[in-house]
Amino acid sequence: MKYLLMIWVMVAPAFACDTRQMVLEKTKAYRVLFRGLSKSGHLMEIYRNEKIRAWFAARTDRKGVMCVLMQGRGFETMPLGTPVARRIED
Repeated sequence: MKYLLMIWVMVAPAFACDTRQMVLEKTKAYRVLFRGLSKSGHLMEIYRNEKIRAWFAARTDRKGVMCVLMQGRGFETMPLGTPVARRIED
């Protein structure tokens, strides 16, 4: 049953929202990869599951409602400080 709940979260459309506690309860095998607070006060997080190589991005609003925005399979963790693009010297 818990695997069915995890699959539901991973294939749920972007408008799939629930309380933060409920979403995290359904995705216990996932760990936070990134967390940041937006200017509007929303918490943005990216979670990953090393075992099945899956990830999802979620936003939690000030009322504690968490929405899964996107999900996918396969990821690469970049070393801290990797530049977005290399500068081209003239």
